[in-house]
Amino acid sequence: MRKRYLRWSTVALMILSSGNVAGRSETPLPVSQAPDSDQAYAQISSATVEPARIHKAEKPDSNTVIVQIFLHGRVPPDSTARVEVGTYSTDPPGINVIYDPVQIVQLKESPTVVKFKAKVDRQTMAGKLIVAASINEPTHGVKVKLPEDPKDWHTELVVAAP
Repeated sequence: MRKRYLRWSTVALMILSSGNVAGRSETPLPVSQAPDSDQAYAQISSATVEPARIHKAEKPDSNTVIVQIFLHGRVPPDSTARVEVGTYSTDPPGINVIYDPVQIVQLKESPTVVKFKAKVDRQTMAGKLIVAASINEPTHGVKVKLPEDPKDWHTELVVAAP
């Protein structure tokens, strides 16, 4: 009886703790729709920032977040998807960066490259943050596949004090 209780407690703890981790995100995690092997899908293949360090009170105080989307299969003409970036986590808590709004992009070629501007909020503090990219709401006929590695959909940005 004790082993059975311990096993269910462990399962409940894993479920609850995974919800807490996702709950800290300001950007929704990519939603996988498990494409069939013949079905077209879009997948984030990389997210990078240039430059990787921005400053609170001097230049550069902004950077570019670059998201690459891999397309697989025959993507229907005029296909689109919603792409966004945002802060996934910060160390210490409270680092504020302002991102360009969500973009609706044409899925024409692979890789599809999407660029966002990110600018430091002057009221923020120095530290590191993880910038995450997500792709959602693809056109009918295209599914979203989760990246193979979490490093494919997030990248690190340093906010430096003067």
